[in-house]
Amino acid sequence: MATRAYLRRERFYGADDDGYKCRIQGRDIDDDGLEIDMGPVTGAWWEVPLPPCPDCGGDLVWYEAGYVPGTRKCMGQPAGHDADGSPYYDETGGCGSFFSVGTGTEEDETTEEDETEEGPHYFFCDNGHTWLATDAEDRAAGHKCPTCGEYWQ
Repeated sequence: MATRAYLRRERFYGADDDGYKCRIQGRDIDDDGLEIDMGPVTGAWWEVPLPPCPDCGGDLVWYEAGYVPGTRKCMGQPAGHDADGSPYYDETGGCGSFFSVGTGTEEDETTEEDETEEGPHYFFCDNGHTWLATDAEDRAAGHKCPTCGEYWQ
C-alpha cells in the first residue's frame, strides 16, 4: 500500500481550555476538518509539492520559527525573487492560515483519539535540528532530518 501525503490544518490547544483551534485566515477558530490528499509519497514526505492555500490561493511556505517544526503558513504571492530566483515573501502577505503535512496509507483509518495517543513526537539530529513527526512519517523519510538530511539518533 502506497504512503500518501495529506495537508491538514495546524492544530494547537486554545486559550482558556476551549479545546483545539486552528489559525484560519489569521483567526484562531475551531478546526473545520480540512484534509487534502496530496498524492503518493515517492521520496521524502517534506519534498511533496504543496498545493496553493485552500483559503486564498496563496503560496504555502515552511514557517517554523516559534511554531511546531514542519508548520506551513500561507504567505500569499512572492514579494520578489533572490538573485538565484528563489522567491521571498512579505511577513504580512497571505491570509495567515497555518497547515501541516502528514502521511498515511489508504488502509489507515486512524481516529482523532488514535492520533492523540500515538501522535507525533520530536526527533533530533546531530546538527541540532529538531522536528515533529509521527513514527510513520519518520519511516517514510528514511529516518533522516528534513532540514539537513542527516540521520537522527
